[in-house]
Amino acid sequence: MSRLLLVSTLVVASVAGSVAQVAHTPPPLTALEQLVKDAYAREFGVSIQHPAIYDDPANGCTGDGHLTSTVYIRTSDTLANVFVLEMSRDGLTVVRKSQRSRVRVPAGTFRALSLVVRYPDTVGVEPLAFWEQAQKQINDDHAAFASSHRYATPLVVFDNTNVVIEPGEISPPNSVGAAKRTVLKHGLKPEDYDVINVINIDPAKGEGGTSSPSHVIYVGNYGHWKTALTLRDWHAVAGTTYQQLMAYQWGWERDWTPTCGRSMSLAPFAPFITAPILFGWEDVDGDGVPEILSKTPYGWHQ
Repeated sequence: MSRLLLVSTLVVASVAGSVAQVAHTPPPLTALEQLVKDAYAREFGVSIQHPAIYDDPANGCTGDGHLTSTVYIRTSDTLANVFVLEMSRDGLTVVRKSQRSRVRVPAGTFRALSLVVRYPDTVGVEPLAFWEQAQKQINDDHAAFASSHRYATPLVVFDNTNVVIEPGEISPPNSVGAAKRTVLKHGLKPEDYDVINVINIDPAKGEGGTSSPSHVIYVGNYGHWKTALTLRDWHAVAGTTYQQLMAYQWGWERDWTPTCGRSMSLAPFAPFITAPILFGWEDVDGDGVPEILSKTPYGWHQ
């Protein structure tokens, strides 16, 4: 029996690769910023002139919680090292620190290939009808953020290609190798994409998702759906895929901005998984450029 293959491609505008940086006098550091700056030098041996800091009064479910500071230092056009400090709110104590190398830079146009497994009970007979709307909303959210910050173009854009496949084509469905072999079987090249998404809403099995260093994202039936997903459900799947699991590719960690049991939709930084300032999406050193695009991020120098 022949298998029906549905392919759709959504092409969107590219992100501008450069933003004009203007001469400026950096704003003076607050006492807290100075303490965080000193901690970067002490803990990591890097000079950060204007650290990005996020401190939500609801951040931390017990005690005083913590503030979070992150720094992305590019090592290439697409890769970066990310440094993370979690500190007491007064900036006097380092609660936790981490450093990751070769994470994807959270900016640019990401070529995303989604393999949507056809289960009529959950994804319906037209699996891409709602999925494409949900994907568009993700791009619209990034465009709205850029507009609100008066950026000429979005910092993040997903250029989406979608393929509908049949159950059993990827075996096991959460295997990175099996996903890439399936891509090849359908006449596509895994290396042509920045990320491969496997959307496997199997009505017979409830499971979560994973985000592989090999740039394969797997989304299982975490909602334990048994009937056809609504458009709202598809938006949730897209949020899991492009906001949460993609964020792991960017070096995100769950404790950057804990929500203390609140729904993510109620978080002050929704629809994003964490505060945009921690992805370098805001200008903190006063040069008019979001740090993730800056030639001197955070006023940094060696």
